[in-house]
This record gives sequence, structure tokens and C-alpha cells, in this order.
Amino acid sequence: MKKFILQSAMLLLPLLLSGQAMPGGIAFVGFNSDGSQGFAFIVLQQIPDGQTIYFTDNEWTGSAFNTGEGFITWVNNSGSAVTPGTVVTIHSTTSIPPSVLAGPGPAVGPGTATRTGNFTLADNNEVIYAYVGTSTTTPTVFLAAIASSGFDASSGGATLSGTGLVLGETASAFAELEADVDIAVYIGSTDCNALTLTQCATLFNTVNAANWETDKNGGDQSQDGMGADFPAPAGGSAMGLISASIDIPISYGVLPIKLVLFEGYRHEASIHLRWRTATEQNNDYMAVERSADGVKFTELGRVKGAGTTEEPQAYRFVDEKPLPGLNYYRLRQADYDGAYEYHKTIGVLFDSKTNGLGIQAFPNPVQDQLQARWAAAPGQPTTLRLLDMTGRQLATYEAAAGVNTFEVPLGSLPTGLYFLQVSQGQESEALCFRKE
Repeated sequence: MKKFILQSAMLLLPLLLSGQAMPGGIAFVGFNSDGSQGFAFIVLQQIPDGQTIYFTDNEWTGSAFNTGEGFITWVNNSGSAVTPGTVVTIHSTTSIPPSVLAGPGPAVGPGTATRTGNFTLADNNEVIYAYVGTSTTTPTVFLAAIASSGFDASSGGATLSGTGLVLGETASAFAELEADVDIAVYIGSTDCNALTLTQCATLFNTVNAANWETDKNGGDQSQDGMGADFPAPAGGSAMGLISASIDIPISYGVLPIKLVLFEGYRHEASIHLRWRTATEQNNDYMAVERSADGVKFTELGRVKGAGTTEEPQAYRFVDEKPLPGLNYYRLRQADYDGAYEYHKTIGVLFDSKTNGLGIQAFPNPVQDQLQARWAAAPGQPTTLRLLDMTGRQLATYEAAAGVNTFEVPLGSLPTGLYFLQVSQGQESEALCFRKE
């Protein structure tokens, strides 16, 4: 019998001291669809004070969440950063509010949690996504995901497409070990010595019998003393399935490169990309990858890195044959030992047409409302989509056939660059604007 007693362990390496949240910033280490239900995650990237992480058991379809289930909002309001190695358990997810435990419990953990909707974990075809975003339904960076079976039609159509997560690296699924598990707890190695963030996350997301213990039978097995139990029973002497500390060296969390700029623009028949780094450590090269949909990327070429330096560096790359419409680009930075990290995705519009919908938008820059105009085709309704620079859809609007103007509300958007995409039948054009 294994109790879920994963300690809030001491990562022997500090954190990503700064920088944006990344896939693999946390990893799920516990799942419980029996009894009072809940889940647990381990922090692999420092979570600053005031940070919010959302969790949902709604299925992600590739572009949006399904509806009908619930959301857990966890906020680090502890007054200090939550350091790597901390294990946080969200217990009693069917309650309002759920309990937050240190490790898997029973001590009170960092932060607070609230629930909206019906966050009831099923004993089959269940998924949980973790992400940061502007709201429960608007993710900006997916951190982790876990599935009791798989990310496919068997789990209600849940997918990893469009999340940036990779099965076995930053997401876990139990189909190959034991489909539709009721309880799963991590029992594997916690030695992340000399590993990157992605490699450390892979350690926790590799599902096999050596790494995970599961339970799947009738009734409530969360505290039956057999197989995997979750959370740790009250009064238990240890608080974690893992008694050893998580061993990650001081080099972990030091960004291989500190990227301070990544942007692109059209120049005649090509797209020019440029980026700058403030510092670099063991930077062998940076691969430029391109995608037509923001999901499936193909490498275009590589730019040699500067190795290790404290001096700012500037780089350029030219895409001589861009795709029509929106092109998505991202950087894959590789170390000399083959370890790699992905950096932010940007979108660059390449439209070679001289006619078509002829969309216009003003003022640009804009503060509250963007006035859009286009050439209206007889009998054709128009769809307007608001996209961020990664190509993620933020809002959709419909204009009736014959209408060729629309006021797009922008008041709630943060300052930055956005795309407005206008579609009529098979025609689709986009333009970039700045929100101030």
C-alpha cells in the first residue's frame, strides 16, 4: 500500500528567477476521482506572489474549452514566491471552496483555491488542464495536463493540439498503463540533476509502472489502505509518496538565453525575423520554426549561438518563402549537450494580394474601439476574429450580409499588438494593429 505522501521537497536548485510561465512549469503528481476528489502538482518553475493558475476538467478542443464542467482558480497569495519542489494538493474539488494542502496533506498549503461550475472528476475519460491566462476560459500559456485515459476521442475529444504541451514531456496520460484510472500517484525518481526544465518535467510525465502507482476498482479507494491512496490520511506520519528530496542542481533554472526581443515583419517578398538576447549560457544554436496553424511547426533553419556570454547579442533570419496569410514563428534554443527550450511564438502577416476584401481599420493605434471596414460581397455574411500575436483567437463577431463596417470593442485588452482577421466565404484577410 502506498499513501500519497509526496513531500513539499527541497529542490536543490533555485528556480526560474524571472521570465514568463512555461509549459512544464508545474507537473501533476496526483489524481483522485474517488471520495472527496482532488489532484496535486509539484512546482518546477518559481511561482511569484500574486500569480494565478487555472485548472479545468473541461475538454480542450484545440482552440477553446468545452462547457458543462468546472474551473479551479488557485492564487498564490502567501506573500512570497512558491519555490520549486513545493507540492500543492487541491483537495475536495467538489466543495466550495476546495482545500489547499501542503504536499498531499493534511497541513494547510500555500495559496487559496476557489471553484466555479461543476468540478466533479469522473472515474473514466477524465482530463485536467493547468494554465495561466486572462480568465478561466482564456488561456495564454498551458503549464501541464493529465488524463485518466488519453487525449483523444475516448476522453470526450480532449486534445493537446494548440496547447504547446507534449505527451510524455509536459502532459501525462494513463491509457498504456491502466486506462481510466480512479487514483494515480507519482512514485518515481525525483533526481533532476543536470536536467533542463523540460527534461525535469519529462521525469514526472513519463507514465509507467516504475513512476506511477494507480488504483481502479469499485467504491471509494482513496483511503482504503490498498494500492494508491490520496490524499495522505490525517495523522499520517509522512506527507508524500516520495520521501527523498528533489535533487536539481544550481544550474537548473538558469535561463540558457535571456530573450529580450523577438519580432518579425514583411519586407518585399520575404519575412524578416530578428531577436536579441541579454545573456547566454551554453547556447549552441537557435532553430527557427514556422507553422501555418500555430500547432504543427517545421524547422526552417538554424542560427549559431554565442555560447556563454554576458554581453547582449543580436540575431536575424529571413524566411524567403513565407506562407500566404499568417505565419507563426518560434525559436528552439539548443545547448551543446542537446538539451533545448522553446521560446515565445509570434505571428507575422504575409498577404501578397493587391485586391480582395480590402479591409481597413482605424484608428491605429487604438484605445477602446477599432473601426473596421471591408468590401462586402452580395449575400455573404462576414466573420471577424480578434487574434493575439500567437494567433490565439480572443473573440469572434458576425456581421450580416451586406454590412461592411463593424466596431470591435477593445477596452478590456492589455496594451500590445493584435490581428483582426476578416473572412467572407473562402476569402480571408488580416491586418495588424496596436492597442494602447
